[in-house]
Amino acid sequence: MNSIQQTILPFQLKKTNDCITSRSGLAIYLEAAIGFGLTKKIKEIFPRSGSNRGHNAHDIIMSLILMMLAGGQHMNDIREIAQDKGLLKVCGIKKVPSPDAIARFLSKKNNLRLFNFIIEYLNNQILKQMSLNELTVDIDATLIESNKQNAAITYKGFKGYCPLLSFEASSGLCLAGKFRDGNESPSSGVTEQIKYINRYLKKFKKQLKYVRSDSAAYNHKFFDFCFENGIIFTVTADHDSAVISAIKSILESEWKPLFDEDGVKTDREYATTVHAFNANTNAFTLVVQRWKNPQMNLFEPDKYCYHVIATNDFNSDGRDIILFHNKRGNAENYIKELKCGFGLENIPTGQLYSNAVYFAIGLLALNLAVGVKEFLPQDFKKSTIATLRFYLILIPGKVILHGRQIILKMQKRFLEFISSIRRNIALAFKI
Repeated sequence: MNSIQQTILPFQLKKTNDCITSRSGLAIYLEAAIGFGLTKKIKEIFPRSGSNRGHNAHDIIMSLILMMLAGGQHMNDIREIAQDKGLLKVCGIKKVPSPDAIARFLSKKNNLRLFNFIIEYLNNQILKQMSLNELTVDIDATLIESNKQNAAITYKGFKGYCPLLSFEASSGLCLAGKFRDGNESPSSGVTEQIKYINRYLKKFKKQLKYVRSDSAAYNHKFFDFCFENGIIFTVTADHDSAVISAIKSILESEWKPLFDEDGVKTDREYATTVHAFNANTNAFTLVVQRWKNPQMNLFEPDKYCYHVIATNDFNSDGRDIILFHNKRGNAENYIKELKCGFGLENIPTGQLYSNAVYFAIGLLALNLAVGVKEFLPQDFKKSTIATLRFYLILIPGKVILHGRQIILKMQKRFLEFISSIRRNIALAFKI
């Protein structure tokens, strides 16, 4: 027997007409979407197709959300969802749109405004399940590389886009996202986005209590808004001449050793001082860290390196502010989840508006996944979508019709796990 024959596995392939799906766990996400009222709200606010042969908005949006949850990385991957007849039957999707039909939907005027409303609505429903009334928000910009003809050159030198995103800190729920051209400044629109989040959270009787940001938010407009609305901010400060001068004014005796969260002494020291942009603006605290400069040279003669945090938290110790601000690094993980986990690093069209609509659907998919975690066992609360695909989504099942009912059959080892999640959803929404 030759080497090729030895590698042939001992089974035969045969065609079957049975309605089988390898993604039966996606039905849980649809069930949660129904419980949150997402599917109903989509049907309410999106106009119906003017033709009986046209695709309704619900089927387009939910098909794309299921595709992203299942791991689709490109818009053309919608064909895989279209071929999964068992999944479509379980989810009640009558007709999956083609990539061309999706492209036409993405370009429709007014869709982006409607999606912003849908995202607000879903976020409110999820925050209710989380019992969160006081929120900490991390805001950050990211770059997405793209070779689309109309993509602009970013500050990193490649073509792409620069979305601005705000996340609820503990869960990764995306509260707002603006899809922008690549040549937009990272600081552009930061204050406007926080104003928008604060406004709609108040509408839902929730409080924006803390905001963390990198130096993109280091400006008096952002600070003034936070002061006026009782929002505590921690923002990485620019190393401008005024800040450097403030650092130099700190007495040597005021520097303290910095201990990490476990109480272990680090190689850094910290101190605080008071600062303001000018005489007409609110004063705030600068929390300064310093550590020995490992590479002193002619152009950087200071023997220390510095990291500075600006804050209007006048009651906390400098160490506590540093540890709190450092946790904003989680936003980078949430952005990675959005881009890699849900395929939003792959831009589908050459039109900024259409891409913004597609990106908004991706935010819905991400937030629905965050919402579903509320019904999962504790071990899965912090899992990425890649992990959940392995344990929850990619579960084989057989769909049959019996007595006008749709029945999903699956292996016994999956049954109790899925049933327990469905019970949690049913109890939460009193289904």
